[in-house]
Amino acid sequence: MKVMKGLTVNADYTFNVMNGFNRTSALPVTGYNSWGGDIRTPIELVPASKSYVYRDSERDQSYALNIYANYEFNLAQKHNFNVMVGGNAEEGENEKSTSKRLGLLDPNLPEFNLATGDQTVGGFHNEWGACGYFARINYDYKGIWLFRIERTL
Repeated sequence: MKVMKGLTVNADYTFNVMNGFNRTSALPVTGYNSWGGDIRTPIELVPASKSYVYRDSERDQSYALNIYANYEFNLAQKHNFNVMVGGNAEEGENEKSTSKRLGLLDPNLPEFNLATGDQTVGGFHNEWGACGYFARINYDYKGIWLFRIERTL
């Protein structure tokens, strides 16, 4: 955006959100042992006690703001200056919750209240942030680049 002769200001803002939900279950499996076993009688390959229901939910959000200004001017049509200053700020947050319960009573109804085994829960929460600033001055005499100063924090 041009503010006045020689001065422009640029800015952008970004906001990201990700929400996730995962629903998983491990069901009992019955099969036949064809590797030398009795193939007439089915066996539990995954017993009902090892069946489970699992859920997790996650939220991840972040934002970034970038802004800088540039000012160009000259003195006596010979001394040309270009001054730029700007900054950046970023922040984010991520959290997740998990739950698992063993021993489904009915493999057709994988719900926490319909399981009888051990239950575990877990999760985490993280936050982060960063910011920075910069400045630059360019000088030239009659279009010949002579001098440049930069500073970044």
